[in-house]
Amino acid sequence: MALIPKRITALSGAKREIFYGLYAREMPSVLAFCCYNLLVFIVPGLVFSIVWLKKHPDDLQNAYMPMTIGGTLMSGWWAAAWAMRSVAVAES
Repeated sequence: MALIPKRITALSGAKREIFYGLYAREMPSVLAFCCYNLLVFIVPGLVFSIVWLKKHPDDLQNAYMPMTIGGTLMSGWWAAAWAMRSVAVAES
């Protein structure tokens, strides 16, 4: 780490300057975001519906209600992420 050049002064604003060294920036991963959505919102509802239908084979409405709620929450999550992205784009 001692051989990597280090900047002594801070970067000025959001403007990208030309200099020798590492330029780190944070960037969200779309794949990780989609996997997280499936894991948190859809998979539990799907598991619940499979277990529910094994015990109550004629009751489709109650089996898929948690998945419907999960889908609704996921759409709200996507809307919030899109709004945050829009704010971040407007600020830069």
